[in-house]
Order: sequence, then C-alpha cells, then structure tokens
Amino acid sequence: MNNEVINNNSSTVYIYHTHTQFYSSGLIEYLSDSEQEKLQTITNEKRRKVFVLGRALLAKSLEKHTGDRHYQLEYQHQGKPELITPHHWHFNISHSGEYIFLALRKNFPVGIDCEIVRKCNYEKIAENFFSQQEIIDIKQSNNPQLSFFTLWTQYEAQIKQLGLSVFSSLPNNEGDNKRYVLSDTLNFSDNEKLVYSISSSNNFDSKVIPFPRNEAT
Repeated sequence: MNNEVINNNSSTVYIYHTHTQFYSSGLIEYLSDSEQEKLQTITNEKRRKVFVLGRALLAKSLEKHTGDRHYQLEYQHQGKPELITPHHWHFNISHSGEYIFLALRKNFPVGIDCEIVRKCNYEKIAENFFSQQEIIDIKQSNNPQLSFFTLWTQYEAQIKQLGLSVFSSLPNNEGDNKRYVLSDTLNFSDNEKLVYSISSSNNFDSKVIPFPRNEAT
C-alpha cells in the first residue's frame, strides 16, 4: 500500500488481510498509546502477534483512506472496539489460524468473521446455534465443512456487527437497519481454504486488499 489516499465510497466494505509470518516488532509503533498499554497485558506470543497485526492493519488502512494512521478507540459493553477518531469510520477484526482479516467501512458499522475450512465436529456446534433446516442443508451439501463454516461466519459476522455476545439471538432482520451479508472463499494453497463473511447495514460491495510483506516492517 502506497501513500495515495483511496477514493472512499461508503457503499464499499474494504477487506484487508495478512498472515502472522509478516509480523515485525516494528509494527508496534502503529498502535495507539492505550493499545500499546493493552499489549503489555497479553503474554501469549501468538495472541500478541495477532493483536499487533490487527491494529497495524487498522492504522495502515486508515492511513490509506484518510491520510492519517492515528486513531482512538473505545470499547462497548460486550468488548467490541469502536473508533472515536477518525469520525464516521467503522471496523472489525477476525482471525483464524495464522490469518488476520480486517473489514473497514465509512458511515456504517460492519462485522467480519473468517474461518479456515477444516474437519471438525460441526454437527454438535450446529445443534446449538442453527435451525433444523439449516442443519439439513449442511448435511445435504456437497461440502458439509464448507457449508458449515460459511453459515457460521455469516452468523458471527452479524453478531459482531451488532456488538452482541456469540450466545445472543439475532434480532429480526428488517426495517431501516436491515443487515446484508456477503460471503466468499480464498484459496491460499491447494490444501488451505478460508471462508469469510461480512455483515453491514445498507447494501454494499467489497474489495479485498492483501497486506503486502514490505508493509509489515
């Protein structure tokens, strides 16, 4: 990403992503003062890398869209971070395995969830969160794991857009605050597939922007 400011469009959700292999201690300088203090409380090495890379994605993407990488956050009652400055911008972060994804949108809250498609006991999880028809659709699909993770990320993205707990019931999806959800998959290798979903109000399109290696130093 160079220093040219993107022509911002509130109908677009910008999706930035990176990998923990691009971590560098130099990225810590992109964190706000309060976020650097929070970093000191994280002792797990992988969690530290994910945290730093997520905040670096935020700072670098804001710089790309506003010309200024500095930001201030406040945390909502369920722990969702929201931007105080710059004004009118909303973001959300998700990670799975070694991958970190950030969704950024102007004027509208956004949620994102990503999952590496893998074998898991999806039936037990589905029974706790999905309807019987959704479970049937997963089982009858050509790729049950992919179907499960697609539906799961759609659910999580909406929960995160609204700042709710994962155990919350989604409110009715109607009226002026109707949620729109977009899902897609990325193949990082022959054996590694990741599915992500984004949720936001008002219809939107999306643009995926990798966080290049030379920006992670």
